[in-house]
Amino acid sequence: MAQLVNPEDKRPIVIIGAGSIVNDAHLPAYDLAGFEVAGIFDLDQDKAEATAKKFGVPAVCGSLADLVKLARERNCVYDMALPASEIISTLEQLPDDIGILIQKPMGENLKEARKILDVCREKRLTAGINFQLRHSPNVIEARKMIDAGRIGQVYDIAVRVTVFTPWNNWKFLFDIPRV
Repeated sequence: MAQLVNPEDKRPIVIIGAGSIVNDAHLPAYDLAGFEVAGIFDLDQDKAEATAKKFGVPAVCGSLADLVKLARERNCVYDMALPASEIISTLEQLPDDIGILIQKPMGENLKEARKILDVCREKRLTAGINFQLRHSPNVIEARKMIDAGRIGQVYDIAVRVTVFTPWNNWKFLFDIPRV
């Protein structure tokens, strides 16, 4: 398996959103990787404060504008973990020329995905969508097998992941037409 190497010049991270995915995945992963998280913002201030306390995040920002100010001062990378319906409006409020990780999905539909891409291009954002399975051992091995021609011509691949997902942690999912 390929070894991931941390960059020599690590930039701090600021986080937009303090929900389950940030608490259960992003912040534990940043801690394991030795990345510094400089600040966090969530519309629910109590949730942001609880998350900051749990993970030792030094700054809880009272507004998105405050988080942007902190990020500018520290040359931070952004991590945005919001419902898909909030991605476009939030990206539009961020500065140009930043680095940002956007939690999946890339919009609720193809039209929103295209708009997110357009906003990223207009603002010259170095953006990534969090599709974590691309680095899972089974996907890495499948890629090796395909590249080596060991399984012939590939027309389609289905990956079945069997895990318990606590969907109740994301109340907004119940109001959208599809997940």
